[in-house]
Amino acid sequence: MTTLSEAPANQIALNEADHAAPSLAGMLLLVAMAYALPFALYPTTHAFNGPTSPEILNLNFLVGWMGLAHFIYAYYGQAKALSRARKKIAPFLVLLIVGAAVLLELRQLLGYMMFSFVMWIYFLPHFVRAELLFTNTLSDKPEASAKPGVYIFPALAFAFFTFALFGPVELISNRWNLILLGEATVVAGFLLNLRQQLKDPQLSKYALLAVALIAEGLVWATYRQYMVFQFQQGVYVFHIAMASFYHYLRAYGYARRIGISKGKPVGKMFLPGILAINFGVIGVGYVLSNYFADAPTRYVFDVSYFTFWVGLHQYASDVFNWLKRNG
Repeated sequence: MTTLSEAPANQIALNEADHAAPSLAGMLLLVAMAYALPFALYPTTHAFNGPTSPEILNLNFLVGWMGLAHFIYAYYGQAKALSRARKKIAPFLVLLIVGAAVLLELRQLLGYMMFSFVMWIYFLPHFVRAELLFTNTLSDKPEASAKPGVYIFPALAFAFFTFALFGPVELISNRWNLILLGEATVVAGFLLNLRQQLKDPQLSKYALLAVALIAEGLVWATYRQYMVFQFQQGVYVFHIAMASFYHYLRAYGYARRIGISKGKPVGKMFLPGILAINFGVIGVGYVLSNYFADAPTRYVFDVSYFTFWVGLHQYASDVFNWLKRNG
């Protein structure tokens, strides 16, 4: 949700400076509460119930439904911006339809699990770009956005983390293979200017995130011999949930700061509006998933289709930003 406003980051009032701690706190509480729910958000007959632990499936559903609410705000922001540049509406819609078709074909070709892995790896550049916007790091260093390593290295690191958890055991069980693959990922980081990123106080956090994922991947890959599949999924979904909840909350916080900077009365109604949309989507998702599980709405609300909507949202953001940059 990086496109709620076209206002430059440096217009945000100083007394409304960015703070990540509330989003971190909210993320931790949301992950814990979703995992600890004393009831299921889905029917017990769901195909993933069993192969996936009930708690992790609950967490995955909540990430998905809150993600749909997040997408509503993102598309609403893009629509508002496009309404002020009407000549871009048709190209945006055409490219969006083409992208949706490609994603559907890719999902059919790769299968649900592999497609989901690809979409979550694709999420890392989206996440970093959003953070650069939310924290205003580009306000005095616009050239940073042109350096591919800022976005690509975290994506490569998460690809390694994904492979460490789900790659072929025959390859993973050989420690030399594991170490060489981890080292190759680090070398790729250095080729993408990792050394300079680590020295940059504004960009070092993203390089550190990537290095942490590589280090964690080495740990979990070594531990693979003791894992059952439910545990593997649990580790992975916990990471997805933390990144997703944090991203949602950060986007809402950024939208609020942009609104205040433009003199809009967002103080009283902003939070109730966010809560209403989220609880509304969660409520609709719960009813449809439990009482109308075979209805066509499952293509939107069922967790097995969520990564398609994740991919489309990320692609839409990339297309929107490209159109914005190119007049």
